[in-house]
Amino acid sequence: MWKSSDIDAAKSYRLLLVQSSTGVRSFVLHDETDELCPTEGLFAITEQVSNDLLRKRDFHGIAKTVALTSGDPFYVEAHGTWLTNDEMAAISEDKDDNEIPWLNSLPPRLAPR
Repeated sequence: MWKSSDIDAAKSYRLLLVQSSTGVRSFVLHDETDELCPTEGLFAITEQVSNDLLRKRDFHGIAKTVALTSGDPFYVEAHGTWLTNDEMAAISEDKDDNEIPWLNSLPPRLAPR
């Protein structure tokens, strides 16, 4: 996780949405001027994110205002875990965990309901 001081006002950033082999999902800060390095578990990349939202680490605000480069939305649940559009739709329909189309068939590590 980045610190507020890591955000340079003169630079632009995107977030990489990553899922580990254990289901842990995270956001990785990416400076747009840097070459994108291979990142294990990379699911998607956001469009450019406001430096203000990044400084605040406002993941809910980011998800509400920034799409993925594919144009698809993404969501952030109450504890900061990102979710795909399909996952969120299934959760909103109150489907059982085994009916949710988890990314890579691997549910993320979520806080207990």
